[in-house]
Amino acid sequence: MANFTDPDSGFGAPFGQYDTATVTVNAWTPYLGLVWSNVTRGAGFDFRAGVLGSPVVWGSIDYVETVAAGLIISGANVHGFPASNYIKQGYLVEGFADASVGTIYGMQLGAYAKYHVLKATTDIRVGERDANIPNVSYDVNFQKQNWGVGGRLSIFF
Repeated sequence: MANFTDPDSGFGAPFGQYDTATVTVNAWTPYLGLVWSNVTRGAGFDFRAGVLGSPVVWGSIDYVETVAAGLIISGANVHGFPASNYIKQGYLVEGFADASVGTIYGMQLGAYAKYHVLKATTDIRVGERDANIPNVSYDVNFQKQNWGVGGRLSIFF
């Protein structure tokens, strides 16, 4: 969920004090993947890499916007709207790699990297839940990308 309150024009002049927007994206993805792993016991080099993915994303997108000064939608001035729909298309791709080296003193040092992308598309009809708002359809494209990198120190006892 992402909440946007007290929006700013980027020039230091705030717009309406009561202007808000809330976006909620729920996504469920079945996925399959392939992982390659080389694991040694004790001292040695371990490596694991893989890719996971899904050509399908199930879920929903909810969007609620409130604008005190009003919005013009198909000629009508409205003070905001709620809109939602189920995700119609999408995909998920994730890749990762993990490498570590064990020492004879019961320690293991490692590093990892991970990349994740989720894309979902649908349309929302802004007047669907309010008869005072014209029923206009807007395309929605949602994309989330994450990079993760880090290190690890493990002590075995």
